[in-house]
Amino acid sequence: MPLRGRKVFVIEHSVFISSQIKGVLENAGVEVKSSQSPGKALLEIVHWHPDAIISSVDIGEITGFDLCLILKMMPDHAGIPFIILSSNESEQIRSQMASVGADYYIPKDSRIAINAYNTICDALHEADSSALAVPGKSIKHRGDHVLVVDDSAVMRRIICNILASLGVTKIVQAEHGEDVLKRLDEQVYGMVLTDWNMPIMNGLELTQAIRRRADTHKLPVIMITTEGAESERKAAEAAGVNELIPKPFARDHFRQVLQTFL
Repeated sequence: MPLRGRKVFVIEHSVFISSQIKGVLENAGVEVKSSQSPGKALLEIVHWHPDAIISSVDIGEITGFDLCLILKMMPDHAGIPFIILSSNESEQIRSQMASVGADYYIPKDSRIAINAYNTICDALHEADSSALAVPGKSIKHRGDHVLVVDDSAVMRRIICNILASLGVTKIVQAEHGEDVLKRLDEQVYGMVLTDWNMPIMNGLELTQAIRRRADTHKLPVIMITTEGAESERKAAEAAGVNELIPKPFARDHFRQVLQTFL
């Protein structure tokens, strides 16, 4: 996709790595700013409002994950694609990405420049597609309200942003299953998006409770979880979960799943 005129901010301690990424992006017409300091980077990002952010994990007084978390909590910046740079491609890194809402991962290897270019293309194409979503879409099952259930405020915000990009405007948030059951007595909902691991009542117990109720036994339940083993999938299916989405999830795949229930 054409990148000319787009803006990308890079936070990276290594001048060599930063210059590699800047070089390939600037050759494509991208305006690139960079910083080695996360504090200065945050101030510049807030005022400059880039189209995408690339950050290494180890960047000084705070980590790239911390920076991502801060930005995802800001309504005006939560939708900016955040890309993590790391030489450690482990499950722990992926899990941390999911917990703070990071969108993409680029390994620090010999292909870092071309991978950065390709990832920026993918991220901006997806962001542009979301911006073109038709507002006002309603849920076709029961009601037009969607319940988002997660004990992480950051994850709830990420999911709410994705729903909003699909035109869903009536979104209610809850922190655990018991809170959901109270809300189901007050409002008709078209869908429940829930985490698995939550205090008081987890997502599996919540789904079972929803299926036991006569008024909600057909309510679509989508579970978003790090529990991805086959045994967990079978347990979720037995409880009545309609769809299981593993964390970390690709936003385009998440949108595709949601659209089947909208």
